Amino acid sequence: PMDVSEQGGDLDPFFGARISKIEEILRGSRGSAIIFTNTRDQAERLGAELRRRGILVGVHHGSLSRDAREDVERSLREGRIPAIVATSSLELGIDVGSVEIVIQYMSPRQAMKMLQRMGRSGHREDAPSIGYIIASENIYDIAESAVIARRACSQEPYKEIERLFPRELPLDVLAHQIAGLVLEKESIPVGEVVEILSKAYPFRSLTQQAVERVAEFLSNIGVIKISEENGIKILLRGRRAKQYYYRATMIVDTKSYRVVDIASNRSIGELDERFVAKEVSPRAIIVLGGSLWRVLEVEDDHIYVEAVDNAEGSVPRWIGQQIPVDRRVAREVCMMLRSLSRDPGKTVERYPVDADAMKRVLEVVERHISSGYPIPGDDLMLIESWRDSGVSIAIIHACIGSKASEALGLYISSYLGSSASYRATPYGVIVAIQGNVGARDLEKILSSWRDPGEIEARVLGAARASGAYRWHLVAVAKKMGAVDRDYPFEEALKHARLFEDTVVGEEALRDMLYEELDLDGLRDLLSRVRDGRARIVALDLREPTPLGGELYKGISGFERVRSQSIPRSLVAELVRRRLEEKDALLVCIMCGYTFTSKVKDLPQKIECPACGSVFVGVNKYGYPSARELVRRVAKNPEILRDPKALRDDEKEALSMLVGTANLVASYGRKAVLVLMGKGVGPESAASIIASSQDDEDLYIRILEREKKYMSTKKYWD
Repeated sequence: PMDVSEQGGDLDPFFGARISKIEEILRGSRGSAIIFTNTRDQAERLGAELRRRGILVGVHHGSLSRDAREDVERSLREGRIPAIVATSSLELGIDVGSVEIVIQYMSPRQAMKMLQRMGRSGHREDAPSIGYIIASENIYDIAESAVIARRACSQEPYKEIERLFPRELPLDVLAHQIAGLVLEKESIPVGEVVEILSKAYPFRSLTQQAVERVAEFLSNIGVIKISEENGIKILLRGRRAKQYYYRATMIVDTKSYRVVDIASNRSIGELDERFVAKEVSPRAIIVLGGSLWRVLEVEDDHIYVEAVDNAEGSVPRWIGQQIPVDRRVAREVCMMLRSLSRDPGKTVERYPVDADAMKRVLEVVERHISSGYPIPGDDLMLIESWRDSGVSIAIIHACIGSKASEALGLYISSYLGSSASYRATPYGVIVAIQGNVGARDLEKILSSWRDPGEIEARVLGAARASGAYRWHLVAVAKKMGAVDRDYPFEEALKHARLFEDTVVGEEALRDMLYEELDLDGLRDLLSRVRDGRARIVALDLREPTPLGGELYKGISGFERVRSQSIPRSLVAELVRRRLEEKDALLVCIMCGYTFTSKVKDLPQKIECPACGSVFVGVNKYGYPSARELVRRVAKNPEILRDPKALRDDEKEALSMLVGTANLVASYGRKAVLVLMGKGVGPESAASIIASSQDDEDLYIRILEREKKYMSTKKYWD
């Protein structure tokens, strides 16, 4: 059953309603429960809110340490806590004892995922598995959850759940198997490799040519050697065979990035490397913690962001969209919407969904139809466009599932180029375009293709320019031994690029096609349009249709995104607190005395504790020999006139110390505080201090300087 209510907390009544329903279920249960979410962000948010309401729950996800996860598992097993909020980390192979119920927070997006999660409950012969889906207010989340619940509860689930197709001829796995065979046998003919590996289903169509191509690559990187006897190619052990076989793994480790609000230096969540590689770049808008954030910089394992009120004409990124929805589920969702408009009573009877949830869907559908808009389906593609913040926003409604929609997005971007960005959803593609491109322009794009080969060429061409392809390229390069598995992503990408024209690049593209794209689904859609089985309705509007509005809101995670309208005074206060907590490394440029202090503990007038001088510099970048450098110069000032007496790094450090010391002599503690800002040097600090009207203005100017530094750092650092 699902429940949607409009009662709840002040900031987000729908979120409050979902939490209240979960609380009601938990308090009415006599046993333990697992609450599954699709993202770590959701798990943390739910856990915090349930604990605030007095329910002792644990949180379990992959970013937590193994000890922390095992402690939570043990607490549930021993009855010390009644429930765990978890991601997929608790789906498989972990003993948590007897679980009475499973709650899925918002759509599980896949029937097989829902079945797997529900299967954690009712582990007794006479006990049924009991599961709830707590849907959001978004009608696509409700409808999708209803369809998945029906499929999961079917008497013939093998007909209803998603079909899994094993990956055929994976070249990275082939490379690893070749290395293993060479290590085992010392030498092996190519034909024997084919004979052995083709007995496995994924390699049943393996050819000698494929083995030779991968073997040639492995030879080039020193894993094997290739010799020839009587026209037969023999594979031999290379100098890197053992190292590659035992270090390379088919499961690529991914690190986590901590997302930090630049104003307060507060950590607001974590994102995994795969999502960062695919979706995160400077100025991208992401959804995290129920709020919108603009990315300023990705630095090491940190992502610095600033709060924004709206998406400003761009399409936000949300990590929960990474779980693909099957084409058959998407089609049924659209069929349900049509069925509701014709026979709501019969439709409600077919799905395990409560009346309030279906009433919410029906209200939007009726409003959509009464406004004169058609409901999309197999025989109709609806394209709508409107202007938002000077940008054209368009939605191509097509019920083709996540992977075919991703292919459709790439196909459209192949025409529009860098002026457009898109988000693929199971029910259509949302496009943001810098320029005046409307629904009818997109209709021409979708109708202008000549042959299926053109569709594939355009999709693959656009795919190679995508963040997703970069991720797959690095992953495959690590699996095939071309790049060390411990390299951070950006460094690994530079090395992986060198292998794009080899089997590494080929396998990366095949990997992306298998995991993220459905070319057959896209070809079927465009063929139906071309031969008249489906028509296009193109609408240039002032605002989105009711269904379009639901889809547009859905890209931010099916949650109401909280306002980020933070008062200027509060922003300034957050910056002040952050800077005052920083440790300042201070150096007297008269005697070289060095000391460290938190900014908040410094007096307004700063003097050297050793000699009393007010010329105290800030060793901003931690130059290790600042004390010795200052004393050398103090003993022999003449070396400043000798261009060869100091190294370049010493000159730079001395310049920084002298510049900051002059500021500290003039402005005292205020100068140190300003210099604690990221990218704020002596010149910019002097400008900020001189132009600030008051303290609030000072902190806002520091923040603006930090944001500018982060957005331009890569060009001059």
